[in-house]
Amino acid sequence: MPRRYIYADEDKDDDELIWDALGRGSAAGRHLYNLYNGNTDGKRFGNMQSAYNGEVESRKTAEERRLPMDVEEAIKRDEAFLRSTTLKRWQVNVPGGFTGARKPTEDEELRLKFEAQRRAGQSRKPEATIRREMRADPDFNGTSRAPKPSKPLLGEAEKRRLQRLREFNGRPPEVVRPQKLSERSKVKEQPRRKTQREQLEELFEAVVGEIEEREAFLHEMRAHGRGDRYEHAIRAEIAERVNQLRGLDERLNAA
Repeated sequence: MPRRYIYADEDKDDDELIWDALGRGSAAGRHLYNLYNGNTDGKRFGNMQSAYNGEVESRKTAEERRLPMDVEEAIKRDEAFLRSTTLKRWQVNVPGGFTGARKPTEDEELRLKFEAQRRAGQSRKPEATIRREMRADPDFNGTSRAPKPSKPLLGEAEKRRLQRLREFNGRPPEVVRPQKLSERSKVKEQPRRKTQREQLEELFEAVVGEIEEREAFLHEMRAHGRGDRYEHAIRAEIAERVNQLRGLDERLNAA
């Protein structure tokens, strides 16, 4: 066997080069493929399947090849095949139409019919089957019936609202009631402005409250043994507030 050299490809890594060397394009790859019989098994299976399909088609008549098999005929064919087979009929607890099987429930019977349709190559019900089921339905009288509404029916008020929306292209004018007009006509009372004396009195009371708060805080710190820590700062703040009170008192007397 002549020696072959593998030249490196700039676009491929080492793993891809190894696979290329073992591919069917090389002598080693062809020998490996023939060694494991990679082409014979697939051809043999395909030939067997084609022979089976040809045998099945040869048994059908021209009418059977042209028309799909009916559901009942498919079930009868399966039952006849099961009765004629020489295989052992095991007693099993599954639904079906063969020996040892229990009677299927309603849901299982529908599934069995669907499976028979699928095996028969029939994706839709035949017209004759549909007409037979329609005649068997006691509620069917041959005329089309309107479907039931899926939502509650509209009331008169809702109909009027929708009609008004359509009249004004979805933007109806606002309906103003007489009571609302009277409320709009009322002039809002402006809050009375406080006099200068009232403002000074409120400020005086606020400063007195600040002094009381600081005295209460200092008394609480003394009760906990930490009065010396805050004594100087609190006394300075209280003295500052007292000076503010004196100035406010002079302004009140002048007003």
